[in-house]
Amino acid sequence: MRTHSLPLLAACAAALCGCGVSMGPRASGDMARNLGAHDAALKYYTEYEAEESKYSPYIMIDAYLDMAESALGNGDAAQAHAYYVKAADNCEKDTDEGTLGRWKCCWKITSACSKNSDNEQLLRVARLFARSYPNDIDPRLQLGIALYRNKDNKGAIAELSKALALDAGGGGIRKYFGDYYITDGGPVTEKMAMSFLAYSYEALGDKAAALDAYQKLTEKYPDTMNLLGNFYNDANQFAKAYKILPGDSRLAMITGDYKNAIALTDKQISGNEHALLPFIVEAKGGKARITAIAERGRKPYVQGRGFPLFFPGLGEGILLAVNGKPVPAKTTAEATATITGLPTPSTAVFTVASGKEKWDVTVPMISAVPSDAYGIRALAKYFSGDLKGSAEDAREGLRQFPEDPWTQSAQSLALIGLGDYAAARKLLSGTDSKALARLILALAYAKDGKTDKAAEEYAKVDDAVANAEHLPCVALRKELSHYLRPLASKYMEQGNAALAQGRAEDAALAYSKATNIAGDAQAVLPLRAAMFKAAATARAPMTAEGRKHMLRAQVLVKEGDNPGAANELAQAVKASPYSADLYYNLAIVLGESREFARAIEAINAYLASEPPAQDRQAASDMAVKWEFMAEKEKK
Repeated sequence: MRTHSLPLLAACAAALCGCGVSMGPRASGDMARNLGAHDAALKYYTEYEAEESKYSPYIMIDAYLDMAESALGNGDAAQAHAYYVKAADNCEKDTDEGTLGRWKCCWKITSACSKNSDNEQLLRVARLFARSYPNDIDPRLQLGIALYRNKDNKGAIAELSKALALDAGGGGIRKYFGDYYITDGGPVTEKMAMSFLAYSYEALGDKAAALDAYQKLTEKYPDTMNLLGNFYNDANQFAKAYKILPGDSRLAMITGDYKNAIALTDKQISGNEHALLPFIVEAKGGKARITAIAERGRKPYVQGRGFPLFFPGLGEGILLAVNGKPVPAKTTAEATATITGLPTPSTAVFTVASGKEKWDVTVPMISAVPSDAYGIRALAKYFSGDLKGSAEDAREGLRQFPEDPWTQSAQSLALIGLGDYAAARKLLSGTDSKALARLILALAYAKDGKTDKAAEEYAKVDDAVANAEHLPCVALRKELSHYLRPLASKYMEQGNAALAQGRAEDAALAYSKATNIAGDAQAVLPLRAAMFKAAATARAPMTAEGRKHMLRAQVLVKEGDNPGAANELAQAVKASPYSADLYYNLAIVLGESREFARAIEAINAYLASEPPAQDRQAASDMAVKWEFMAEKEKK
């Protein structure tokens, strides 16, 4: 086995010295790191660090960043963090805030920490950066990004807004240092500032401000349109997202364009069922391994015997055999066939030679097919009526990608079709909050006669995700309503009885269960009307839990936090579902946040209240306006 060693590096250094080249510990460390010998690099850098007092903070920062890279090369994130701390310490030692050294130090450390997700040191140095150069867009931008990554979204918005208020083309540092700024990694541009401002609003939950920020970003920089599409997708506005991202197979399936979803996944799967991503052998930690590199076209590219595999820093090697089977020497295509015939997922043993040395490397077989491709295609086939094709895709997808949630959902539907409800539930046991998986799990219980469990799972579905634009969820809701309608009626009767006996809390719980499983918004309306009538007859007060959430919402509205207020009011509605005013307040807050679909649903619930609301006409007018505004947004 070929390995890097200190004697080998010493010999290289000696050879250079013989040529009149003197190598100190820093140069030796750089050489070792470039060869991938991170242990050796750290040894030399440590020798260099012992002489730290001889060097300026600026020079030592470069050394510490190199040491951090070597530590990361050895997989030691904790040690890398320690070196970032030392780099930051040295940056603070440089008291001349107007020098190029301070600028470059801050820039290098923030770039390295950002790349390697060391958010603690990123924020520390970004604060120093912005404090040192308060009138330049880029340090403020770095601070805004650092705050965002440390989940201080309000702080991020404040700093990013300051950055955008500065002259993006003429900060003092940019003018003074000229080309240096651009050549050393490229400028952090206005585009990035606008992007992170939008991210921060979105993370804060202010969807209206986030949408405005994304729209301004895409108007000025059309190449960022995918960010707006992703925002709509995250906001469960699937039709808008699909309009921007027509090549997204998930969105095609979700919005009911099953034909396109199948076509897109056909392209992802065709010719790649047993293909591997191409590999290259490299050295790391004294051992040879093979890792994936970029594809050539849509087919895997594997170099065979006589076609050298390159070892970074070591020379060349030749692939002799796979699982003991010799690799053909004539063409790359034949060599490729040796590997693409292997099943996935599995492992293979690659026999590699370099000069007189030869070794075996165990390699995982990596499919070139995206992990969700079979699952998406199976679901698209299922909801378009091709049950047999769906089952075949689900089975193959589960074989290759057993952890993919889309594939698990598709296979569960196939098992339900076979009547194996227990197996379907087992496959989805412990499922996360994905609405589609929850509905399929509920269906597996419902068809097995376990309606109470079906109702329990159905109630956990996130209505914001399983909305009218998520057509597979709409189809499953419709199918489930057949099984759950009798149970919803039973809960309504329990609620009415509890109200008649003055047990408001029990009534609220029963009504909440009924409306949670009734189906879509139209199916819920008559149940709510009956609930409001019974509550009015019994003069039922708002529950204590409902009042608590309502008061919390009032505080948040005064603070300008509409997203937080909407969340509190939604909790209030669940806690006291017969209190009509809660629906009205929820509708107003949602309307101001431009969540028109939910606002319309809430105002329609309010309009169903008994006795009829005194401001019924005004509420009805608001619904009409919101419907029109929602139509305009869809265009």
